[in-house]
Amino acid sequence: MKSNESADAGRDAKTARSAVDDIVFFPGLLAGIPHLAPVHGRNLAIATWHFMISGRTFLEDAEGAVGCPEYMLMLKTGLAEVLFAADCLLRGAEAPDDLHRMGLFLELGLAEVADIPPDEARHLLALDRNRGDQDEYNAIEAFWLAAQRQFPAVLPDPLVAGTGQRDIINTLRAWSALFEQCKIDASFLSDLYKSL
Repeated sequence: MKSNESADAGRDAKTARSAVDDIVFFPGLLAGIPHLAPVHGRNLAIATWHFMISGRTFLEDAEGAVGCPEYMLMLKTGLAEVLFAADCLLRGAEAPDDLHRMGLFLELGLAEVADIPPDEARHLLALDRNRGDQDEYNAIEAFWLAAQRQFPAVLPDPLVAGTGQRDIINTLRAWSALFEQCKIDASFLSDLYKSL
């Protein structure tokens, strides 16, 4: 019985990975579309933070939520809200407040994290089903890992024992120095640091 479950889990993971293979993540960033430095620098830093910290936290918790449909749904919803916030920031807009992110995600899908319409976005994040099983986890893991692979910057992992937190702090210091050189207000970085 266990070997059948392992084989099924392997097939589910492979199916989830193939669903995201053809997606181009971060099309605007990769195209080099120009933005105003003060706004885009701040927005890019916050969006990057979402990919370094927020999303990884949801993914780690989702792995432990397999078998708990209600908890898995809450985590998938949180991840969709983080992705929508990052999507808005990468478009040069402010992220809407928390109460509206999920509704807008369901209505609009994504454009800058990945150019995917609402129905496909719901499916890729397993929001069109609620069994809380390994298949759902595999779907969101595949999407998240594909997005991280295509992110056009290094994403330090805070969960790496011994170096993760140090790498995050060094990243914040580097951003602060860069913003200072560019004469961009970097006070928002202290809020990011406090959220650790």
